[in-house]
Amino acid sequence: MKKALSVLLAVCILFSAFSLNAFATEETYPEIVSCYDFNGDGSVNLTDARTFLRVSAGLEAPKEALVYDLNGDNLTTIEDVKLVISIVLGIDVEITSDEFNLALFKSELNNIKAVRPGFKRTATTQCKEMLVTTKNSPEASLNVTNMPFDQYTNKSCDYLEDVLGGFAGAFIPADQKAEMKASIAAMRKEAKELYNPKVSTTTVAKRRSHYASFPVNNLANSCFLTMDDIQSIDCYEEDGYIIRKVTLGQYTYVGDEYPTGYENSSLRRQLVAYGRVFNIPELSETENGKQTSELNKITFKNGVIISKVDKLSGIPVSVDYSYTYITDISTIPEVDKDGNVGLQMDSNTTATVSESFAINPVVNN
Repeated sequence: MKKALSVLLAVCILFSAFSLNAFATEETYPEIVSCYDFNGDGSVNLTDARTFLRVSAGLEAPKEALVYDLNGDNLTTIEDVKLVISIVLGIDVEITSDEFNLALFKSELNNIKAVRPGFKRTATTQCKEMLVTTKNSPEASLNVTNMPFDQYTNKSCDYLEDVLGGFAGAFIPADQKAEMKASIAAMRKEAKELYNPKVSTTTVAKRRSHYASFPVNNLANSCFLTMDDIQSIDCYEEDGYIIRKVTLGQYTYVGDEYPTGYENSSLRRQLVAYGRVFNIPELSETENGKQTSELNKITFKNGVIISKVDKLSGIPVSVDYSYTYITDISTIPEVDKDGNVGLQMDSNTTATVSESFAINPVVNN
């Protein structure tokens, strides 16, 4: 009976397991500023377009070091002004500076929280694979290596049902037996549903819940990425919108390199590249103040953020986030008063995460 309860408990543990039209770069990029800083303030924004307009109208003298014929027609006209505006708003996809495009990307995402147009969020998480390795099981047949979790759960449940239906089961009180049978049925059901996508939807109106519901959750800004964090950024025009696609590479963190738990959310953002733009798992290792598991390793890969930007407002009309993470986690076995080590479980899990946002149109108050 004690062995049966130990197996039941062990399997349960596994389940626990507003300036709309303005943009100013947060950093200074010499190759951009040297070309488009027409008012000489050291940054590139709409004030440069205003200065350019005054020059084109003959109200202000041009600076000798700057080129004002941007479209190559040997004139300085409203067409050149339009081109300057398209550059400072980030709607000129011919800009080749990845640094400048990343700054635009960050500003556009951050404006979703600052301007608060409202959005609908659809989040999907899916366990793609979970392999279990066990040792010191109270039942030798339940010591396995890299067995799919659903198979291990069913194997454990088969064992428990044999116990309940056998000689030992005759000594189990009826109410306790009924409770164990209900737990077994629930575990089989959860194991069967483990690999199904988990989908949730949220509709956020224009209020402070933007901070809580748009990545990075609960922060005033949405993106803290640097050029060192990303693999590439692609910008192109499609159906009248600007598409920005940021791709992150693969990162692996071993042991304490990945700060776990809710209390370390700020530290994760400092140390983990994916945490600077995605909502990433906390992976708490404690329960009720006691350590119950240990993260051996976590890998992030396939990170992609795609924003579809409205040219007029400079705010995305949609943003799609997606990435994959792989965890290697060990449970902390119990040790009895005699020094006997209890069940040890290692799990290797691959999961995908996506968050898709449909942003409401921006309206002036």
